[in-house]
Amino acid sequence: MGVFIIDVESDGPAAGIYSMVSIGIVKLDRDLKTTFTARFAPISERWIPEALAISGITREQHLARC
Repeated sequence: MGVFIIDVESDGPAAGIYSMVSIGIVKLDRDLKTTFTARFAPISERWIPEALAISGITREQHLARC
């Protein structure tokens, strides 16, 4: 068993209305080498530019995941 740190980025404040952009997970141990990352296609046409900018991913990059 281990402890994991999870970070989720989205393009707005509400699940189901806006889209998850990416997720990152790291296992908390001495090496911090056990990691997982994924990016997702949008589920909605709605998005807030300021919220998406936090992830460092453009709307065009997000749409390219479709």
